[in-house]
Amino acid sequence: MSWESAVSGDAVTLRASPLESRRFGLSFSRAEVPLAVEDPDAALSSVLRFLEDDESDVVVVRHPAARVGWFAALRGAGRDLVAADTLTYWRLAVGDGRRPTPRESVSTRVTDSPEASLVKELVSDMFAGYGNHYLANPLLDPVAALAGYVEWGQRSAAEDQAVIVSHADRGAVGLATMQTSDRVSEIQLAGIRQQFHQQGIYPHLLAGCEDAVLESGGELLVISTQAHNTNVQRSWARYGFEPVGAVSTVHAVRRGLLP
Repeated sequence: MSWESAVSGDAVTLRASPLESRRFGLSFSRAEVPLAVEDPDAALSSVLRFLEDDESDVVVVRHPAARVGWFAALRGAGRDLVAADTLTYWRLAVGDGRRPTPRESVSTRVTDSPEASLVKELVSDMFAGYGNHYLANPLLDPVAALAGYVEWGQRSAAEDQAVIVSHADRGAVGLATMQTSDRVSEIQLAGIRQQFHQQGIYPHLLAGCEDAVLESGGELLVISTQAHNTNVQRSWARYGFEPVGAVSTVHAVRRGLLP
């Protein structure tokens, strides 16, 4: 769920999701409720009607995590529910980042056309075994979920902007992709090859992202992740990001499909 949909927007979004449908071989839709929704009761009613009327096999519902009673309320739509994850959203005023000490062996570069094969190689490593919301649903293939991350990374890198962090001896070891709108740049996905975790490289990737936003005249750098991903959130806090909200994810599955 993008920053615009979750944090800066105020409208409920109800839509089909053809990419997920194609990836998993089941029909998918999405119902997304932003943190700043003006009338939560009306929003819940709208989502319930959508769940009742929509014919999709799986509806991915995302709603403000503070609405702790919604999971029980969603049971009234006649679907089986899977509690999938919680997303946390963070922001940084560009220019306020606490940058790491430069290292001769680590460098970053910005590109709007990274090789698709490089993106696939990096993302496949970065997100192998990662606990995303798809893995909560026993109907969904973890291999297809990882392929979805690769597809997302390739599409984002091709359409928007990418920052690649490299090690002098090992080549490209990490990647971030960003999308910019109205002086707000959102990091779509970011990570470091798993063998390079805990080596102080990730802050350099964040600094590369901040540099790119500074150069483009942006004012805000934002990012999100699953709540369980505490290591990366500690890195964000050390760099200067601050948390601004959380969103819960529920899979509302058509009756009779879950084992």
